[in-house]
Amino acid sequence: VGFPERSLKIHQAAELGLGAVQIKYHGRPTLKTGPGPIRELAGVVGAQPIDFGVIVTNTTFTPDAKWIADQHKALIHLKDIEALRRWLEDDFTDEAVWRDIPSVLELCPGVTVEIPHPC
Repeated sequence: VGFPERSLKIHQAAELGLGAVQIKYHGRPTLKTGPGPIRELAGVVGAQPIDFGVIVTNTTFTPDAKWIADQHKALIHLKDIEALRRWLEDDFTDEAVWRDIPSVLELCPGVTVEIPHPC
């Protein structure tokens, strides 16, 4: 099954806001996602009424890509093959999984729900 190399989806999650998700599929496991897509998504998120962006790859990210994402921590989140494996195995006990999830969500003005983190 092939996937388009470039794909950008916009999703609305009431508790998180409006988010953009970009999928980077590589046909060979040795290929890594570089800084270009991270810069592009950071530009889109910064220029549009979007609250956050997530880039998911079936391999890993280069050090430069991780550095760029780190400069935009509040806006850009990276998910690599290890995150995909944890999702598929229903393993949400790793601290890295919970790093991007807030401990409290506001459902509507004055109504909040605490999210217990297992880590």
